[in-house]
Amino acid sequence: MNAGGRDVTLTLSGESPLKYFDTAPHVTIRAGNQVLATAEPGADFSLQVSAPAAALAASDGLITIETDQTFVP
Repeated sequence: MNAGGRDVTLTLSGESPLKYFDTAPHVTIRAGNQVLATAEPGADFSLQVSAPAAALAASDGLITIETDQTFVP
């Protein structure tokens, strides 16, 4: 991601994970080693995550979304 040296906001939206799983997943959003946000969505969700320019520069613009549960249709 080329943020042009500015902070950016990532929006991550989805339907309730409980439609597919018995428990809410643990979601972590990172820029490099810096954790930007964590969530355990149990219903339809929309996360607004701020990514500071310094964190994006340190991660070469890479944002990672991690979860402990996945669904493949």
